[in-house]
Amino acid sequence: MSSCNKSNSFVKKKNDTTTDVYITGSIGDKAVYWKNGKINYLDDNGAAYTIPTSLFVSDNDDVYVSGVDHVQAAGNPSRCIYWKNGQINYLTSTQQILQANAYSVFVSGNDVYVARYQIINGESYATYWKNGTANVIGPVASSASSVFVSGSDVYLGGGVRQLHVPNATYWKNGSPVSLTTGTNEGEVASIIVSNGHIYAVGNATFSDGPHAVYWKDDTMVELTNSSYNSEAESIYISGNDVYITGYQTVNGVSTATYWKNNVPVTLSTNESSSSSICVSGNDVYVAGQDKVDTGFVAAYWKNGKVSHLPDNADIASSIFVKSKTSTP
Repeated sequence: MSSCNKSNSFVKKKNDTTTDVYITGSIGDKAVYWKNGKINYLDDNGAAYTIPTSLFVSDNDDVYVSGVDHVQAAGNPSRCIYWKNGQINYLTSTQQILQANAYSVFVSGNDVYVARYQIINGESYATYWKNGTANVIGPVASSASSVFVSGSDVYLGGGVRQLHVPNATYWKNGSPVSLTTGTNEGEVASIIVSNGHIYAVGNATFSDGPHAVYWKDDTMVELTNSSYNSEAESIYISGNDVYITGYQTVNGVSTATYWKNNVPVTLSTNESSSSSICVSGNDVYVAGQDKVDTGFVAAYWKNGKVSHLPDNADIASSIFVKSKTSTP
């Protein structure tokens, strides 16, 4: 199987003969996902609007999407949710937690992990849910953007705000590792473990502004030509090759970009962004948003060629590519 999303990287098996491409995104206030271009609406149970954030497809083809829904009420309440095969599951209730969010989903065996934050007594705490049970792992003013499970180890990537400065942080089984400290700002957008190494991607602030970076085993690597106001969002490891996607500023315009082994590949000359990357064989898939005459539209790129998603979609937040072995 070859598969990925905002947070994840896997190893492709041999004899793959067919490839399914899953993408999740938004159409107005509605959360959807596409499988090979066919739209599937995600249950909103009457919420004012829902936002999908990350997508994972299990070995038996169950489709999981993390997200948040908002209720029209005082205090702008929001609930941490995930969908399984289009059906909504609530991880928080507005009666107990007024505001919560989900940004990443990962499935390991029969266990479903969802991560982001919840607001407790007015403060944000990095949290992950395992099979619906909340695990608060961050201190005050923390948030998790990505969850990855390797064996019995649970990794979360995110950030902790200290003295009003966000510091890139990841947690392994609840123990924090600071990647930026002091006045050097940063945040982790995605984390994976591959070949015994921990990779975290995101941004760090330099003298001329924030740059797209990644950390390999706590050592920071600045991405080549990561010009002012660039950011990394997603990572995929294929053999010895490191693929990272995000955006960088080119001639004053933010453009969707991916880096292969630190070398940038610009995906669009339009104002654009990318949020998720996958590699299947020799094919590189990137999901994001592209600006056209009528405004921003959901898009994905395969080997640099753009396709705008149908159904008037606004943004594609996560892509997952799964290869199947044909049966005799």
